Amino acid sequence: LGAGASFNTLDLFLVAEEGIFLVIPEPTSLENAYAFIKASFFRRLRRATADARVKTLVDRVADGRAEQSIRTPADLLSAIDGMDPRAGRRIREEMQRFRLRVVMNQVRTAEDIQVGFAIRKVCRRYFDLDVDYLGYVNYDNAVWKSIKRRSLLLTEFPLSEPAVFIGRMARKLLHKDPVPEVGASLDGEIHGTG
Repeated sequence: LGAGASFNTLDLFLVAEEGIFLVIPEPTSLENAYAFIKASFFRRLRRATADARVKTLVDRVADGRAEQSIRTPADLLSAIDGMDPRAGRRIREEMQRFRLRVVMNQVRTAEDIQVGFAIRKVCRRYFDLDVDYLGYVNYDNAVWKSIKRRSLLLTEFPLSEPAVFIGRMARKLLHKDPVPEVGASLDGEIHGTG
């Protein structure tokens, strides 16, 4: 899907079996990723209930118009429980199935790799969501060349680092390949799951 958080984009993302979002370690991309995560979170909450009062509350929280007592997802769920305990249970069940995965793209430094872990931490703290850091793809001219040639990276440059890292992430998604922890060596060289 393209960038943005329109309802059509959110709804298509939310019906996918695997919700994967790509982030470039740049401020605008990070801001867009946060906005997308927030919008998809509240869209999923809203769709998990038919209760109009709960939907209105979710909308107010999403727009920043809720009471001061609702500051976290846990606060919101408590407020929903007070309105309709069955809706609260359904929403909790639905949110446990809500899985997001992040891939850092165009990584150039060890610090860029760590941004994926920061995204996980922010999602856990602010949305009570477990986000899987699927891996990263190093910046590589092979990607640029394959785009320019209008060819597939995995076909044109199957041994390039990005192609190898994408393959590792695909195997991880299919649960066929244990992937080592993402990290960087002390000298700044990038290694691990790309």
